[in-house]
Order: sequence, then C-alpha cells, then structure tokens
Amino acid sequence: MGKYFIKKHCEADELITIALGRSQDYYYGNNSTSGYVTRDFEPRSFEVEQYGFNSVEEAKPLFMKMLEAAEKENKEGQWKTTLEIVEVNYER
Repeated sequence: MGKYFIKKHCEADELITIALGRSQDYYYGNNSTSGYVTRDFEPRSFEVEQYGFNSVEEAKPLFMKMLEAAEKENKEGQWKTTLEIVEVNYER
C-alpha cells in the first residue's frame, strides 16, 4: 500500500563553497505543520499514513506551488533544486 509525497532534492552549487557537494532530500505531505515531513529519509509508516497524499492528483496543487519556488531557487544559483511526486509504500 502506498501514498504520495513531494520529494524535493537540493544539491549545493559551487557558489556555496561551504556546502559544496552537499545534497538533501525533503519529503512534503498533506497537512504538515513544519513544512516538510522528513529530511534525508523516506517517511516512516505512521508518517505515510498521517501525511501522505492519497493520489498524485491530490499532491499536484502543492507540487505546482513548490515548482514556482524551486525555479526561483535555481535562478539564484546557490542550490540546484528538483521536485517529483513519489509513491512511498508502507504496511499497516
């Protein structure tokens, strides 16, 4: 069984010499109060149940909003940011 999350992958650009080579993954879900659900790890079963979107279509409005912000981040040239909607499986 699976639910959907928006995965934001960020890689430091050469302009951020202190973080060069650093990458981070953020998982965003539904009704997350802190912004992202997890960082650098896929959400755990209870997080999937609580915060996962039920469908790709349900995740798309947030995805589109985040895509605009990611395009701005990429233009600044400090982080290369990519987004995708991913399915995360879990067991009850």
